[in-house]
Parts: sequence; C-alpha cells; structure tokens
Amino acid sequence: MGRAGSSGNYISRNTSYNSKTPCKALPIRASPQWRLKCQGPGQSVGGKSTVLNRSSKGIINQMSVIEIAKAEIGYTEEGKSNDTKYGKWYGLNNNPWCAMFVSWCFDKAGLSKKIAAQNDKGFASCAAGLKWFTDKNKIIPIGQAQAGDIVFFQFDTDAEPDHVGIVKWNNTALKYLQVIEGNTSSGSKGSQANGDGVYLRKRSYSLVMGVVRP
Repeated sequence: MGRAGSSGNYISRNTSYNSKTPCKALPIRASPQWRLKCQGPGQSVGGKSTVLNRSSKGIINQMSVIEIAKAEIGYTEEGKSNDTKYGKWYGLNNNPWCAMFVSWCFDKAGLSKKIAAQNDKGFASCAAGLKWFTDKNKIIPIGQAQAGDIVFFQFDTDAEPDHVGIVKWNNTALKYLQVIEGNTSSGSKGSQANGDGVYLRKRSYSLVMGVVRP
C-alpha cells in the first residue's frame, strides 16, 4: 500500500488483536474506508516547524516525555534476544521493544492513560497501537508533527507498521523528522526495526506510516 507522501495508508477496524503480541506481529490490512491521511500542509517559519496552540499543561507534559526519552539515548540491550528494562517493566521481555520503550517514556511522564491501547501501561504492538489511535481520531498530518507526538514507520512494502518512536523535531522544509527510538540501530547499518538500543534518528517523511498526537 502507499505511504505518506504518496496516496496514503489504510487501516481496518475489523482486525482483532492479542494484547501480548509485540510490534509487527499483528497485521493492518488494506481498507479504503479508514484511510490514514498521514501527510498534510506543514506549518513552518524559516524552515522550522512551529508548535501548535495547546494548553501550557499540555506543553509541559509533552516536553517531559521528550526529556525522559532523551535521557535514555545510548541505552543498549542488556543481553541477547531483546533483553531490556522496558520489556521487563512491561512484562514482555525478550520481544521487540520499540512500542514498550514509547510506553515506558509516557508512563514515566504520568501520561500512560493517553496511550493505553492494550493495557494501562500502553502498548507493545505497533499495529494495535496504531489501530487504537486511529479509532480515537488521533492521527494528524505529518507536516504538523511536533515534539512529543508518536510516529509509526513502515520500512518495507507491506501494509503493517514496522516500528514506532517519539518525535523530537520536525523539519518541514527538508521533510524529515528527528525521532527518539528504542529497538533500532545507531545508523543505516543494522536493523531499523529490531536493533540494539535507543538512538536519535533522522527519518524521511517517506518512511512514515502515521503520526499521532496522544
């Protein structure tokens, strides 16, 4: 299916999800009734994205997520097979953990209720998370993405989200996001969706499947 920057992406509301299925194991099948309009007009000043209007409390909460996530940059798996503190905290250690990292950061910021896609801690499945946010009408245009938003990626050609991270900055002029991600690699070498640590990555709009504002 298409990605942001082409004709869009689609999500079905008829897919059932198992709450313990991690990251990509749950499919999102093509369904034109639920199109994700992932890309829209950017808001920028001098090539830099602007922050949309919101309450001061909302800004503080969203920025606290970023500060928590930034402090985790450089963390690496404690052993083999996806052994991490995030997986242990969530209760699904030794599984792909990008979504559990996002959930951990929001939980530490006191915002877990905003991302409770699978349980009161958040979500471990990218597909289940994206479906939940879509059902709640939380999808926003990629051009409006800002610090503290959650971004889902698609690195291959299927219709499933492969990976998720937390937006740090949106460059609307050059059409890329800076994203803090868990379970990725530090550069282009190595797995982008099942790497060994937490890193700040630069991602083109073309890789984005959807951006959500919790």
